[in-house]
Amino acid sequence: MRCVFAKGKLNQRPLSAPASKGSFILPVENASLYYAPGDLIFLSDAGGANVEFPGPVTSVSSMEIQCLSAVSRRRAGGSLCWNPLHELLWPQKRSSPIRRTRDTGVEIRRSSGGVIYLTKIREASCSEILRFESLRLMEMVDFTFFLQDALLDGIEPFTFCDESSVVYTAALVSSRILENEASPNATGIEMEIARIKEGRYQD
Repeated sequence: MRCVFAKGKLNQRPLSAPASKGSFILPVENASLYYAPGDLIFLSDAGGANVEFPGPVTSVSSMEIQCLSAVSRRRAGGSLCWNPLHELLWPQKRSSPIRRTRDTGVEIRRSSGGVIYLTKIREASCSEILRFESLRLMEMVDFTFFLQDALLDGIEPFTFCDESSVVYTAALVSSRILENEASPNATGIEMEIARIKEGRYQD
């Protein structure tokens, strides 16, 4: 699975019947009026928790959606699915190595007598570096448009779905363009994102 950035919701619909764990099918009444093959679909409990990304839609009928990936848990009737209002499906997998940093928020203090104290001075946080190489110009334009239109130049949080389809709310900490001297028509981007909350979607 490729990484996805998303924000906002369109065509939010309830499941018309339960969906079993491992199923690729989401039962949705009049599904073909709201969704089409290729659409990105997110899924949550009725209250909006435990969000997952079963992948792009592969086929649609009047009463169900078939997705690329299986549902990771049983979903009751009335669970919700939707399209993102803003979306960016990265055209390739991120480059290796994948770097993640976890800050526990704890610092070590030493007294004048050499006694060590552990002091929690901030909430724990997790960030990671995403690096994409050999992007075409239009793919960079897509990222710039998402950054400006959906994130208001980076100040707004968004939804991040990684290669394992785990969904987080996230924030863009920084980004930089990677020039490719060997191929002037291709470029890359490296960004740091902070993971805020797992299993949540940013409206």
